[in-house]
Order: sequence, then structure tokens, then C-alpha cells
Amino acid sequence: MTSPGPRTVRTTGETRAPAYRLAGLTILAVTAAVALITALLFGGGAAEQLLQDPGALCAGGFRSPGR
Repeated sequence: MTSPGPRTVRTTGETRAPAYRLAGLTILAVTAAVALITALLFGGGAAEQLLQDPGALCAGGFRSPGR
């Protein structure tokens, strides 16, 4: 018994891969932004800091003993 041979595939030249890729990247970006904002709000990363002004000592830096 012989095989019928290779099957031919019809192509229309149209593909949906770029549309799916764009949709996937959009969903990924939106999900990442929502996760970032949620983590900052619930994790306390966006909360006001206890020490607002570091002062002149920290702003100017510490001098090393060799200077």
C-alpha cells in the first residue's frame, strides 16, 4: 500500500499572530502596572516616610578620616 503523498496546505497570506502578540503584550503591561500599584499601596512602599529631611550631615556626606 502506498501513501497518498504530502498534504498541501492552503495559505491565505493572512496571519493573526501579530494581533495575538499585541494583545498579549497589552495584557502583560496592564497586569504589571496593576500589580505594581497594588504592591505599593498594600506593601507600604508609597507611604510617607518617617524621616523627611536627612539633614546637612547626610546631604553633604560623611568625611573620611583620611581627608
